[in-house]
Amino acid sequence: MNKYLLSAALLLGIATTSQAGRLQGVTMTGAPAITIMGGFAQALPLQADVVITNSSGRSLRLGLQRQIRSEVVGTENNFCFGVNCYPPTVTTAPSPITLADASTDNSMVLDYTPNNLPGITVIRYALYEVGTQDSTYLTVTFNATQRALATTASKAPESVLSQPWPNPAAAGTTSELRYQLPANSRGAHLVLISMADGRRVRDLVLPVTLADGLISFRTDGLAAGIYSCLLLSGADGRGELLAARRLQVQ
Repeated sequence: MNKYLLSAALLLGIATTSQAGRLQGVTMTGAPAITIMGGFAQALPLQADVVITNSSGRSLRLGLQRQIRSEVVGTENNFCFGVNCYPPTVTTAPSPITLADASTDNSMVLDYTPNNLPGITVIRYALYEVGTQDSTYLTVTFNATQRALATTASKAPESVLSQPWPNPAAAGTTSELRYQLPANSRGAHLVLISMADGRRVRDLVLPVTLADGLISFRTDGLAAGIYSCLLLSGADGRGELLAARRLQVQ
């Protein structure tokens, strides 16, 4: 992060804000949930840059609270909001932002440092209107289950996962990949990750009873750009990364 992390000692005694109602007219990039993929041995943090948009018809004073859902012990997560960034010991940003109607704010930056520890950490970020119980949420899954996300998996044999076809793919068309699962497989998922912002834009469940086959999906709704096609083992799609391919959407 390129902002100072405030000392936790300066932030003691900050009361958390309860949220109960829905914050109308305010959105966050990728809400309600996104997945950020990365390698547990990588030097740079896994990072999500979030744009907040206010279309409520009025100016709002907004606060942010971090809520850990599950965490790999020994990892580190920080967040920026407004003009400051905060260390793991701070759960509620002490300095709210004021966001005018029909405007956006891009100061919300969420990062996760695996510290060479594999696993998945899930954090919910609650954006709330100060002085009310109205809030909206973004749940971020930081997936660092593999040592190197795009290197070893991208070199997997094409018998495991073929290259996407066609590639590049035009928007609004069908893309296909052929796959072959291990003999003892208990299911798998084909997951598409936007390389632009780390969002999990497609999650396709592969049949448990079919060890190999052809998976196809439509590119409708996908913005032009590069996507990582990940073949993940397990019925929940959170197992071993078997292979990774790149798809370009035009």
